[in-house]
Amino acid sequence: MRRFAVLFLILLAGCGAPPAAPPVSQPVARAPQQPDMTDVERFKAVVARVEPVAEALCRRQGEVPNCDFRIAVDTRPGLPANAFQTLDETGRPVLAFTLALIADVRNADELAFVMSHEAAHHLAGHLPRQQQ
Repeated sequence: MRRFAVLFLILLAGCGAPPAAPPVSQPVARAPQQPDMTDVERFKAVVARVEPVAEALCRRQGEVPNCDFRIAVDTRPGLPANAFQTLDETGRPVLAFTLALIADVRNADELAFVMSHEAAHHLAGHLPRQQQ
């Protein structure tokens, strides 16, 4: 747990305001992308790598009632790049990713970071706290 906390603090230390973007005369609207087979294979590989680690960390922490993550893809067309954590009707934690996010990430590390971030919401008990 201590290593997780140190890693989390290191990641937070890198957070800051992004540099200001140069002014643009017109906003450029970009349609959400659809993942290709390379994106799909990368997603599957990241799930296979991150899910067991997240579940093991969750069980070791011992503070969360359900550590059996379900990884889902939100296939509704036109959604922007996004990921979120929720619970299904049985209380099982769900980590969901839109097609646009799967297509937009630049590499497996970025996707693993997003997936780990969403799993961390569950480990930190954010949903029950929001409901209180």
